[in-house]
Formats: sequence, structure tokens, C-alpha cells
Amino acid sequence: MMRGAQPATNLHVLGPGAREPPRRVLFRDWLLTHVEGRERYATIKRQVAGHGFNDAMLYNNALAWVVYDLYEKIFAADPEHHHDPHPARRTLGRSELTARRRDRSIGSTVPTH
Repeated sequence: MMRGAQPATNLHVLGPGAREPPRRVLFRDWLLTHVEGRERYATIKRQVAGHGFNDAMLYNNALAWVVYDLYEKIFAADPEHHHDPHPARRTLGRSELTARRRDRSIGSTVPTH
């Protein structure tokens, strides 16, 4: 991933044959056709963004559970896509997120679960 400052940018560069681009297209297309999923994703995304993360990875980790849940629905509904379900990881509560953000800002490392 490449990052830029003006404007704030996270550019993901993926190689030929990478699995992620078709998955992202499925994700986008599913959100376009499923209002309830799109609204849920938008609500959670706004809540997570409201925490004021300065680290994109912490933001992504906090949002990962809803993305995983949506991918589960998308892949299970797509007979063309190989579906290999894995259990979702436990999500962090607000106090854990605050502690991680504080610990990251002072340079300490925080173990992951």
C-alpha cells in the first residue's frame, strides 16, 4: 500500500491475478443492489470513522467485522464463487479501541488478539 498526504490517500497496488480486485467488484455490486447491507455498512463505517483514527490499519481493523459479515453473505449467495467460511474475529469495544489508539500514539506496541 502506498500513502499520500495531499490529499490523504491510501493507494492499494495489486499484482496481476490477485484475488482481491474481483472480490471488491462483488462487494461493490452487492452493496448497489442490497439496500439493507449498504445502509448497515454505511452506518458502521460512519461510527468507526467517528473514532478519529490516525492509523489506517486501526480503522480497517475496527471495520473488518462488518466487511467480513457482508462478504459471507455475498459469497454464500454467489454460486460462481468458491466459499470457504471462516469464523469472524472478535471485535474490539470502544475502550479497547481508545487504549490501542492511545498506546499507538505514544509508540508502544499493543498485542493483537
